[in-house]
Amino acid sequence: MKKVTRLFAMLLTILTLSSICIPIAAQATETYEQTTITQFGYTILDKDGNVIERGITPNFRARYSWSGIKIKNGQSIIFDMKGTDFLIGSGRRIFFKFTLDRFAETKTSLSKRVEGKTYYETVESTRAQGQNPSLRYDIAETGYYFMDIQNMSSDPITVTSAELTF
Repeated sequence: MKKVTRLFAMLLTILTLSSICIPIAAQATETYEQTTITQFGYTILDKDGNVIERGITPNFRARYSWSGIKIKNGQSIIFDMKGTDFLIGSGRRIFFKFTLDRFAETKTSLSKRVEGKTYYETVESTRAQGQNPSLRYDIAETGYYFMDIQNMSSDPITVTSAELTF
């Protein structure tokens, strides 16, 4: 009789412990692999939004020199995926950082294509002074996004590298 009672107590303990663990496992969040982009398509726009130049940056992790992208006061650089915007899923955190040739003031923006429209909406924007500005943002809605850097300094600046992680 003692053996049956002990066996019953052990089974009850195991059942209790496993039922406690099941809800915790069920609440596990979705995991994803981070993507880091170091080669971009870019478009330089003047103050009025007219296209000045289009191109493709080198892979910034490669071992060769590159003169960078030079923009004057008020001009902007749009970084995309070589002609298309980045498809970023909801729940992802983006981190965009870039390096300038000197200390300067810039405005960095994250914009999203409005579905069914021909325009974009800015979802996050920040002004910063420095040589290594960055922008972080938690994506609330899956969509097509691009990054934008605007020169707010009086003198020209050169973007020498950029990296987007999401």
